[in-house]
Amino acid sequence: MTTSEKTAYLKGLADGLAIDPATNEGKMFAAVIDAFEAVARDIKALEENDLDLSEEIDSLSDDLADIEDIVYGDKDDDCCASCRDGGEFPEIYEVRCPKCGIVMTIDKETLDSGETECANCGEELELDFDGDGSDDGE
Repeated sequence: MTTSEKTAYLKGLADGLAIDPATNEGKMFAAVIDAFEAVARDIKALEENDLDLSEEIDSLSDDLADIEDIVYGDKDDDCCASCRDGGEFPEIYEVRCPKCGIVMTIDKETLDSGETECANCGEELELDFDGDGSDDGE
């Protein structure tokens, strides 16, 4: 039984008992029934709002899934060509620009080419990696 149905039952019960609305008890019963009717209306409005919000959330979730497919591609894809080819993550190196001080990340291919351009100031950087992992300032 819904709240509205229970409230209607109480109203019918009060009418069937012939409670006089002019007495103090009758006034109290009428006020309680009116309060129950207001609560029942509010609950019905909340249920309708909940249904609308659920439908909107479902729609947003579908839209987000579409965006994820566009951004991340097929979920079965690896992260990059290097992962597909060798099954390993690509090697990434950090390089600090001596002119502006920004730290950039470069891949092995760029490192092997021996030069790159600073993404911040445009300075041409010569890359010389000796492979021993030491930081010699460049």
